[in-house]
Amino acid sequence: MTITSYSNLTDAKRELAKRFHDYRLSLNLTQLDIAEKSGVSLSAVKSFERTGSISLDNLMKMLKALSLFANFDALIPPLVRNAVELHKLGHQRQRARKKNASGELAWGDEK
Repeated sequence: MTITSYSNLTDAKRELAKRFHDYRLSLNLTQLDIAEKSGVSLSAVKSFERTGSISLDNLMKMLKALSLFANFDALIPPLVRNAVELHKLGHQRQRARKKNASGELAWGDEK
């Protein structure tokens, strides 16, 4: 299964857990091996592989234990801006602006 924008959260979590399980087995590691290597409790590893639910901290620790942590970067890739966009902004955005009723950005000088 491929995780897409059409996947519901439950299916996406289960698919992620299945991939983790398959990858762990391909490395001939037990759930206990992963728990010891990552510092995550054995019950958390078992629960993740069964349900797909896990805390972000534990997921990151387990990915690190499987040498998959670098792939985490693909989850939210860095925003790349071209030179024109950077010049227009003049600085890096710190927050989004509210839109007015017409859907346009409000600049603060309208009455």
